[in-house]
Amino acid sequence: MGISLLSGTNLNNSARIPLQSPPSGGDSFPSGEAFSHCRAKPPLTQGRLYILCKPTFCYMRRNNMQIEINNIAKKYKKKQVLQDINLVAESGSCIGILGANGCGKSTLLSILARVQSCDRGSFLCDGVDLLKNAKEHAQLVGYVPQGTPLIEELSAKDNLLLWYGRKKMEQELRDGVLSLLGIHEFLSVPVSKMSGGMKKRLSIGCAMSSDPPVLLLDEPTAALDLACKQSIAAYLRHYKEKGGILLLTTHDVMELDLCDAWYIIRDGVLVPFDYDGDVQKLVESL
Repeated sequence: MGISLLSGTNLNNSARIPLQSPPSGGDSFPSGEAFSHCRAKPPLTQGRLYILCKPTFCYMRRNNMQIEINNIAKKYKKKQVLQDINLVAESGSCIGILGANGCGKSTLLSILARVQSCDRGSFLCDGVDLLKNAKEHAQLVGYVPQGTPLIEELSAKDNLLLWYGRKKMEQELRDGVLSLLGIHEFLSVPVSKMSGGMKKRLSIGCAMSSDPPVLLLDEPTAALDLACKQSIAAYLRHYKEKGGILLLTTHDVMELDLCDAWYIIRDGVLVPFDYDGDVQKLVESL
C-alpha cells in the first residue's frame, strides 16, 4: 500500500511517521508521492493510504531573512549524489538550481523539505537548523514537489480545506494568494479532472497556507502550456517582491528569468553559473 501526504504540516514530535527515501540511485520520489509527518487518522482510498493534515499556525513573512545551506551530502550505496552543497539566499531572491536529469536536484530539495535525510549538513535560518527543528521548519518552509501531493478524489476546495480554515480560505480566494493563482476558477473541480496547470497552481496554494517565507519548488512549470507557465511565473514574481525566498529546480527559460542567481549540480557538486540568456552556453555547461 502506498502512502500519499501533503507536506509542510505542523506536528507533535510524538506523532511522526518514518520518512521514506527514494529508490536507490534515483533523483526523486515516484510521481505523485510526497512524504512528510502527520497526526490525523487516515482514510483508505483505492488501496492507497492518504494521511490528511491541517496546519494550525499562521506565520508572517520575515524581512531581511537569510538562509544558509551548509555541507549537505547524500550518498546512495556507492554513488555520491550530493557532496558538500553550500548556498546562501536572502529575502526577495530566487535561486535557480540546474543540472542534467538524475544529477541530484530533486534530492537536494527533498532534503531541504525534510522529506528525506542527508548524511551530513545543515539548513540554517537565523541560526536555527531547520533539518533538526520540525516546528520551525513547518512554519518557515513550503514545498511543491514534481508530483501532485493532492487527493485525486477531492475537489480543489476540499483539498484547500485540509490546509486552510474556511474563513481564511475564503479571504485568500477573494484577494489573496489563491486569487492570484486563479484557483477560484476551478474550485469545484475534482483533482482527477484537472489539467496539469490546475494541479500545480493548487499545489502551490496548499503549500502557501501558512505564508512561509521560504518556498521550494521542483520544476514548477514542467510540461505546462504557456498560459499556465505565465500564471505561475507571475505569482512567483509577486512572492519574491514581497520578500520571499525561492529555491527552484528548473530546465525552463521562463523560470531562469525569474532567478537572481544560478547554480549547476555536476558530479554531486554545486557550482555557480553566470546565466546571460545564452541557452546554448547553458546546455553545454550541464
